[in-house]
Amino acid sequence: MSLDPRELREVEGALILDPTFDDPASHLRFHVDGRVSSESPEGKATVKLLDLNRSDLIEERHRALRAFAHQLISGDIIAGQGVLSTGISENPFAHSGAVTQVIRLLLVERSSAETSVEELAEQINSMPASERQALADELLSDISPSDQLSGASPAPESYLASAGIRRRIPNIRELPSAEHPITRVEISNFKALRHIEFNLPNSVADEENSPCMLLLGENATGKSSVLEAMTLAVIGATEAAELDRTIKHEDLSPRNLIHRPDPYHWDQTADAMAVKLSFLDSEHEIELTAEAGDERFWGSDHCSKVVLGYGPRRFFTSRKTRRLRAPANRVRSLFDPMDMIANPIFWLSDLDDEAFFAAARALREVLMLDVEDDFERDKDPDTPGQIYIRQGDQRVAMKDVSVGYKSVIAMVCDIIRELLYHYDNLEYACAVVFIDEIETHLHPRWKMQIMQLLRRAFPKVQFIVTTHDPLCLRGMYDGEVFVLQRSPADNVERVENLPSIKGMQAEQILTSEFFGLGSTDPETDARLVRYNRFAARIEDLNEDEQAEMARLRDELDDGMVLARLCMSRPMPRPSRPA
Repeated sequence: MSLDPRELREVEGALILDPTFDDPASHLRFHVDGRVSSESPEGKATVKLLDLNRSDLIEERHRALRAFAHQLISGDIIAGQGVLSTGISENPFAHSGAVTQVIRLLLVERSSAETSVEELAEQINSMPASERQALADELLSDISPSDQLSGASPAPESYLASAGIRRRIPNIRELPSAEHPITRVEISNFKALRHIEFNLPNSVADEENSPCMLLLGENATGKSSVLEAMTLAVIGATEAAELDRTIKHEDLSPRNLIHRPDPYHWDQTADAMAVKLSFLDSEHEIELTAEAGDERFWGSDHCSKVVLGYGPRRFFTSRKTRRLRAPANRVRSLFDPMDMIANPIFWLSDLDDEAFFAAARALREVLMLDVEDDFERDKDPDTPGQIYIRQGDQRVAMKDVSVGYKSVIAMVCDIIRELLYHYDNLEYACAVVFIDEIETHLHPRWKMQIMQLLRRAFPKVQFIVTTHDPLCLRGMYDGEVFVLQRSPADNVERVENLPSIKGMQAEQILTSEFFGLGSTDPETDARLVRYNRFAARIEDLNEDEQAEMARLRDELDDGMVLARLCMSRPMPRPSRPA
């Protein structure tokens, strides 16, 4: 007896999508960068089996989206065979299903209105020129602005392919310093920095780790400026211009960032600025330059490494958002205090098992979970998308953990997400990650281990960070820690001849040249020593010790000062609280 095809499908329980029965749009989600993600088990199986994210398919979809964007600016959109198309290529319907879904999602996000394909085409064709341009800009958001076509006439795919249009999302094989850590930094006339140089170690004691860099210093000594200068150089002049364009409330053009030597005559600037980075075992150097009055940087034009950047206010969104992957978007948090980190729960929920287990391993390391602790995905169809952290007999939803935990989880997942985009294995994934005020949201026990934990989770990633907290120096090697100070002439300079950090206790770090607290206030020093002894065993404190630690913390917040270090090293004198 033969079965009806529909009955046969029910019996088989097929995991692969059949376009004659299934609606691909219900299982697959296409993105502006040409990639496709899955919305169901059937979608995941189909993407994996058919290798729908192979590079040639991604590029073809991306070309179709670009062609559609240019036609959108200058001509009408066609509706036919249930999809939108431009009608300007030899096959006007090539990848138009993916294009249609991307357009539909962008418009639905704006108006929350579901429409047919014919109504969608009519809606687009009736848009004012400004709205059509805005929609085209979103589709072109992964193309370098300097490489976009003028849109004066329709641009067929064959022309786009030959026009040398460069995607803003870097291909790992095109990054000249992808696997080479930064070993030398030279910055001239950038914000408060007149001229400063750093030589990072070529290697560290643990040969599996990439050399890192930690910057210390009072407020307003230029720590964040060093991070910003290095970040702009790594992403390159084109992405720096895009960053300036996208952050409306911040002027990131050279004319605003160039050093102003006289605070009483703000209109007077240095003649030129420059940032130069060198890399280990590489002849490639990158340089970002500008002269007084320039509106954009010159020099190295394109991104040189996989790069991420996070400012001190590492906010995270509670809703599902679109995460842009161009370098300027990946470092925006450093320059835009209101930038949000994507919620990791939605991303973790959609990962295939292999990627989820890799992410869980890295998270377990950074969150200091035990080997038997783990992350679980909710399989209950009534509560889809939940992620739980299991510790012993406790099971806590990730959405319910503390703000500090959420902040770290969001940042670490954001790093994992970017690395897995470029690499198959986190142990070999190379990148440079800039973090301003790494101690934010961390309790003392976490501060003392954060650098070691990050290095364990991402051994080939180079972390360039700033901090005000001596506990964060634990896990750093000699030559990786730099202290900035203001000289009597009010220039920002490096403190030379720092002691070896190896084996230092927290109280020794506090009273060393790294923090310059010395004996300016014996009572404060005594409080610091006792506070850090409590911090070193925070998990084992009894109630009386916890109360005393809280009292010491309040007293230190009220009275602790960070000494001003001078070149001649006299007895440090107190300054404003850090």
